[in-house]
Amino acid sequence: MAFDRKRPGVAFWATVLVVVALLLYVASFGPACWITSRLGIARARGMSIAYRPLTWGLADYVISDGVIIPKDTPLGILIRWYARLGAAGDSWDWRFRNTDHDWEWAPRKHFKWYPRRPRS
Repeated sequence: MAFDRKRPGVAFWATVLVVVALLLYVASFGPACWITSRLGIARARGMSIAYRPLTWGLADYVISDGVIIPKDTPLGILIRWYARLGAAGDSWDWRFRNTDHDWEWAPRKHFKWYPRRPRS
């Protein structure tokens, strides 16, 4: 009794298409960061919107005195490494902005560093 092999159906090809699209989306994150840094597009708002699912993975968040403080995670370190891999110089990075609770890809010269309050 021979089995007739069926050709892959629509569901199979739809699954393949979704998986490939997701892989291309994640893979395009690094080149998008590199291109914007080399073109000097500081504070590219579109980057944080287009790649919001990835920027959510940049850190865990801790709330201290009403201020959200991001804490690095292994996934966040990997995402940042990939973003900076081909960026222009070492000056570009992702930073968290408490004003609108969003991430921003910009040169470090645009970052405002606030000293931590001493613990009482």
